[in-house]
Amino acid sequence: DAGGAIVNTISAAHYGNFGQTNYAGSKGAIASMTYTWAVELARHRIRVNAISPSGTTRMSANAKVGGKTIELPFIDPNQNGAFVAFLCSDEADWVTGQCFGAGADRVQIVEQPKYGTAMYLPGGLTVDGVVENFKKVFDKRLENFGLMKPQYPFYDGVKVPEKKS
Repeated sequence: DAGGAIVNTISAAHYGNFGQTNYAGSKGAIASMTYTWAVELARHRIRVNAISPSGTTRMSANAKVGGKTIELPFIDPNQNGAFVAFLCSDEADWVTGQCFGAGADRVQIVEQPKYGTAMYLPGGLTVDGVVENFKKVFDKRLENFGLMKPQYPFYDGVKVPEKKS
């Protein structure tokens, strides 16, 4: 009954990263598992958090952004260890159910999923009611997505890109 700490590993890829469906999906699942375990294991005094560590390795020294290969700056992956040690220590006995980005000289909360802007249709949802009101409520409010979070590109519809000649 001494309690303890679990630190899971997630990745920023769970925001959405082209070509990494299986990896991104599994890391998103681990984030959700972290929130659930924190609720379930609190009665046993077990804290559960997750870290999305930063670091440059041979595998990640180059990245594709916007179809171009870029060289990433060196980020010492060893910096993550100090934060993991903190999360496992008694100094963090009040921290549970959180996901953090760490490394590269920073620690940052990865915000948990939450409900945002809502559309209410008195009398219930109908297809006609949704069609009539959806754009009025959600126009310019849809979130950017993806690892690099570019500006939301789909306000004019999700379409097959035109081929360049």
